[in-house]
Amino acid sequence: MSKEKYALAQAERAKHGEAILASPSSKKLVVAGPGSGKTHLFKQVLHNKNKTLTLSFVNALVADLALELCGLSDARTLHGYARAVLAEALKKGVKIHPALAGSHIATVSNVSGVELLLLRTVKIC
Repeated sequence: MSKEKYALAQAERAKHGEAILASPSSKKLVVAGPGSGKTHLFKQVLHNKNKTLTLSFVNALVADLALELCGLSDARTLHGYARAVLAEALKKGVKIHPALAGSHIATVSNVSGVELLLLRTVKIC
């Protein structure tokens, strides 16, 4: 890539990044390819924020984000986070409703006033 094309691409990326950062919306969706600076932009979004949680479905991405974010956010997989919330609820004495204990759906209630719906997976051979 020529220096001119690289400079143009860099300026374009900076323009879009600044627009995202300046957006008043609390929810931002960034769709971009690998190596385009999403993590760098995400670090800027997280700057000066406390107690943030980053969720992903991909284990490898969580490991990379944990390194890249350097404590700016707690990076976890969605299922790992759900498991931790459930473990904390069970420590507080929350019980699974007996009528649902044998089914594939179980309800856990009284977790900070929120009712959680848990789906139990069944291995089919």
